[in-house]
Amino acid sequence: MDYFGEDETYVLAECKFCEKVVKVPKDICVQTTEGLKTKNTRKCVCG
Repeated sequence: MDYFGEDETYVLAECKFCEKVVKVPKDICVQTTEGLKTKNTRKCVCG
């Protein structure tokens, strides 16, 4: 079974904090001129 469930709800985006590319829910991402990035979350989505 796919760990992420419905795959289209997850996208690859650059973490705002550590700048690693991570697979995150589409609804916490924002489209920038440099591509998808995570929104203003309080902490790094990478851990």
